[in-house]
Amino acid sequence: MTITSILRRALTLGIAGAAVAACDLADFVNDPKPIFEQTWNVPAPNTSVSVASLLPPGQVTILPDSSAFEVSMSGAAINARVGDHCAACEALNGTNAPKPQFNFTVANSTALPADIVSAAVTGGQVDVQVTNNMSFDPIFVNTAPGATTQGFMAITVRSGSLVLGVDTVKGEVTPWPSGSVLDRVINFTTGVVTGAITVDVTVNSPLGDHNEFINANGTLNATATVPTLTVASVSMNVPTRALDSQGDSLDLSDLDEAITDHVVRGELRMTITNPFPVNGSVFARFQYGPGPNDTLLRSFTLPSGAPAVASVSLDSLSMSRLFGNQIAMEIGGTVSSTAPITVTPTQAITMDNRLVLTIRTGK
Repeated sequence: MTITSILRRALTLGIAGAAVAACDLADFVNDPKPIFEQTWNVPAPNTSVSVASLLPPGQVTILPDSSAFEVSMSGAAINARVGDHCAACEALNGTNAPKPQFNFTVANSTALPADIVSAAVTGGQVDVQVTNNMSFDPIFVNTAPGATTQGFMAITVRSGSLVLGVDTVKGEVTPWPSGSVLDRVINFTTGVVTGAITVDVTVNSPLGDHNEFINANGTLNATATVPTLTVASVSMNVPTRALDSQGDSLDLSDLDEAITDHVVRGELRMTITNPFPVNGSVFARFQYGPGPNDTLLRSFTLPSGAPAVASVSLDSLSMSRLFGNQIAMEIGGTVSSTAPITVTPTQAITMDNRLVLTIRTGK
């Protein structure tokens, strides 16, 4: 049953009831034309505001099945000059000699998006491309028959002390000659990432058994990118964010004067469940026509936590503007938080709405 049909039925009953009541009261009052006011409470379209309104725009999105967030992150570059980590290489620069022994670790980080404090990782990967711009292979160093001592490169992905993944390249299995590129994919384990993701590249290079040209200015160059990072929840700051509600329309288009003439005021009563500890300036918007001025705005206080009731009032003039139209109902405004909040992909502010009308019947 539409709101219009509900109102028509209620008005018919209300007028009939008023007529009966008028007859019953005729002996007790002098006014032959009693006026009665009734309150009608009818369903209105519900509205909701997804957690998407609070997320950093373009950096954290909700997967289509709402199972997780997907976080976008920038890449990180790593560059290391051999001579800075191998004093013997510096001394032998420009000569042919057995490659000296050296070990070093270099690192760089890529930060979580702005306003994201931490994220509970459920999946994803980091792609690491490492280029050998040195004059020798630092991990396959002993070429004599039967040689067993070789070097290795370890790539560790972490957030602080939390290790998200490790990959090891062994020289006896994967030689890395000068000028070559290694592409490695490291899948994330689960855990809570705080602040940034760091990539460590460790090279353990034993003494070589043959002469190599030693160029102390040779480099190791690496790039790390995070093509996918899925997280179950994020803790984030909420600076000023604009609410974007998902609502419906309120059909008051075919009401006639027999109904509208009896409405003296109205109220949109909202039972609001808000899981987010945010506050700010919010309003209900009633768009009753195509023009820029065909809008009614009513501000209200947004409660937080368990279901609570908020309402906005509409006087008779406002109601007269709404009657006869298809009304788009939305919730707008801006909110912010004073401290980081933790959110999940399915959370939303929900509003169970009812239209409360005061009807005047009688002569």
